[in-house]
Amino acid sequence: MSPPTKGAGAACGAAGRANQRAPPSHRRDTLGRRDLSPFNGGSCRVEVRSHYIGDVQPGREAACAHPGVRMRVGRKTGMGQRPRDLDPYRSLRHYLGARLRHRRTAAGLSLSELAGRVYLSQSTLRMVELGERPLDGEAAARLDAELDTGEEFSSLLPWTGREPGEPGDGALTTDLLTLAWMVGRLGVMIDRRTLLQLATTVSASATIDVPDLGERLQRALTRPRGLSDETLTLIEDRTAGWHLIEAMLPAPVLMRGLTAHLREVTALLETCPRSPVRARLARAAGETAVLAAWASWDAGHAGQAARYFRAARTVSEETEDTLVGVCAAAYRSYMQTGPDAPVHARALLSEAREAVDGRRHPLVDAWLLAREAEEAAALGDPAATGLIRRAEAAYHTGEPQARPWVRFLNDARLRSMQLRVYALAGDETRALPLVDELAACAKACEPPRRAAVFYSEAALATARVGDHAQAVHYAERAADLAARAISRFAASHLADVENALARSSLAGARAARQRVAEARRAVDASPR
Repeated sequence: MSPPTKGAGAACGAAGRANQRAPPSHRRDTLGRRDLSPFNGGSCRVEVRSHYIGDVQPGREAACAHPGVRMRVGRKTGMGQRPRDLDPYRSLRHYLGARLRHRRTAAGLSLSELAGRVYLSQSTLRMVELGERPLDGEAAARLDAELDTGEEFSSLLPWTGREPGEPGDGALTTDLLTLAWMVGRLGVMIDRRTLLQLATTVSASATIDVPDLGERLQRALTRPRGLSDETLTLIEDRTAGWHLIEAMLPAPVLMRGLTAHLREVTALLETCPRSPVRARLARAAGETAVLAAWASWDAGHAGQAARYFRAARTVSEETEDTLVGVCAAAYRSYMQTGPDAPVHARALLSEAREAVDGRRHPLVDAWLLAREAEEAAALGDPAATGLIRRAEAAYHTGEPQARPWVRFLNDARLRSMQLRVYALAGDETRALPLVDELAACAKACEPPRRAAVFYSEAALATARVGDHAQAVHYAERAADLAARAISRFAASHLADVENALARSSLAGARAARQRVAEARRAVDASPR
């Protein structure tokens, strides 16, 4: 560094004399920090070395006595300048940054403290929080371990590599759409590890066999044939894929993919006249809209969910496909609130079940019966056990060509519904054998939302039969996973667990109940 010039020394000396002549409220040490007098509704703080600066507006730069040296004044927040607001909806990388800030502040750590613990510079960590820089795998793993997130940041990495304004952003959306199409073609539920392997494959080969846009345009102009069966089948397969992978994807990734898919389907519907082809296309749009409504509600956006449900109802009326309306009713049954929620939910489910031919659609009938059994058990209706046994019989009937939105109902999900019904009905004989089975499923279950639901049901059942020590263990696991999943659906299951633990006199029950309550609050407060 070159030595200061004579001019600089003279300037600083003059500034020092000005500092001594300044009023006490405007004085500060050369290397220290002093609050300036309040103006414009807030006290301010100088963030660089300076001397008497006079009245400077917050957020404006002020000139120091030395030419070329500038400083910035910001509003005081008690811990330095107020952090910049984050917009988790701007991109997937911004969502990761918002989640990181939420986790860090919840742990009571400053940027510098967390940066030191995970071997990153403070500036790098700040840029990650602001969505201006991606994480690498090693840093994400260290953050997961330090903040005890259960691989939350590591699981987001495959989806945050390319963002708006960066090369390849269009390919990211293409990757998601192609991934959904691939899973839809497979037609089976897959685990998260397989999903990520498929995502890697799609990212490496997303452009294979995709016609050039100019070629597609030329073909459309020279051989206009309307909507081809090939395109329609692709849309239907992709719709099925979204329903099969929705539990595996982080909420913003799912909504980004569903939005892109619905945008394409809407554009096709706008140009497609009424015909059997349009009916198939509208059915795919309705089934996607129901899933988008569910994802919106689960993330806490009730208004957006209502709009998607209205679109699904319109599809059901236009296509005369009652099953789209049945699907919407089944999902809406989870969203009822208030003391009469079980009554309203059961009414929705009974009406939906009347519209279904159980012999043609046994899997749909099984889901509706199991849901009605859950609500009947919550009301204390003894008919609940009969309903759940009918649901089990319908489930085992099998349905090879089941609609995509009901394929989530597998053995583990049915067991969780059975356990809930038997626990609420006080049927200890049937409930206890299911606890160990469901706990094993939860341990092997990778999506945290689903595992949180399984542990919640196990906690509720063990608390109901008086095994409070085991209930505390399951409740703590459910609380941790629900907080990770940021899922309203998972958090709603914790409410029953919290009430069940209130009846326990076990020493650890109070702490577990508090942990459950904190998890529910964390879900409500989390950025989505």
